Amino acid sequence: MLTLRIRDWICIIVFGMLYALFFLFSVYMQKQGEFQKLSNNLYTGQHAAIVSPEASRWAKESLPQADYTIFVEFDDSNRLVLANPGGWAPPMLSGEFFADTEQGRKAVIGKEMIPYTQEISGSRYIDFGGNNYEVTGMLGAAYGSSADYLVLLHNPDFTVVPPESKMVVDSSEPSVVSQTVRRLMEQNPNVRLLESERQGLFRTAQVPLLYRLLVVEFYFLLLVSVVAFNRYWYETEKKYIFVSKLLGVSESRIVRQLLIKCSRNILMSGGFSLISLWLFGVRPLISIRDVVVLTAGFIGISWLFLGMIRAYRGVLGKRGVIDG
Repeated sequence: MLTLRIRDWICIIVFGMLYALFFLFSVYMQKQGEFQKLSNNLYTGQHAAIVSPEASRWAKESLPQADYTIFVEFDDSNRLVLANPGGWAPPMLSGEFFADTEQGRKAVIGKEMIPYTQEISGSRYIDFGGNNYEVTGMLGAAYGSSADYLVLLHNPDFTVVPPESKMVVDSSEPSVVSQTVRRLMEQNPNVRLLESERQGLFRTAQVPLLYRLLVVEFYFLLLVSVVAFNRYWYETEKKYIFVSKLLGVSESRIVRQLLIKCSRNILMSGGFSLISLWLFGVRPLISIRDVVVLTAGFIGISWLFLGMIRAYRGVLGKRGVIDG
């Protein structure tokens, strides 16, 4: 029963297509997320803007280590990354984004800011506030966006925050933004919350709602596809199950062989689809974690569905209904 047959290869091909569909959808979501950030000046839709006349006093105080980033906006172009414990990084065209613990004054710039740089001893620098910042990379994407005019600065010796400078707290998790802002306001009563300005797609469309609907619909269709094809595959196995029962094979062994065979087909399809996508250059955008989670999901859904079918067939058998 564990021999690879034509119906098993059909199963492998179908699940391979589901794998490829999931991977391509993941790449699409990553690209869309990148485009949304670039169109919103690198901020997410849930960022919070604050202002504090005494920010210089508490700006370097220790805050809880979480996935957030705090920016200080000096003007429309220049922005200091004050704290980045979550390791956030903008979309990069070239070079590297500076780490939060890096020493020395560093900067990453949009491509439209290159004319404002100067080369000194083989390295490029950009001037801000009378200080030279070494340019370590260029942010943005191949297409034009407002991020092309941004300069992100890193200065570990920065201590003076202009009183009326806007500070932005951002994170991929809305709860982290609200908790961080609430803690800042509790510790520093002079912190004032401003109304965040959304730009790009965040302003012109209900992006969070549309994306939630899109993601829910995609996973629902994926679930229906897995269940529907497992039903088809099981029907192709029924005559072999019936023959096995006539030969005296126990029900537990039949179920075990079904689950092993199903798992083998899913694992093979995942391997083939992953190799194919890597050959087409999608590898950097696919994480091993996504592959493991998706494989576990496919196998778990298939086992649950096949187990329910065999349980139902067992009930019919006890009632005297002959069914494979």
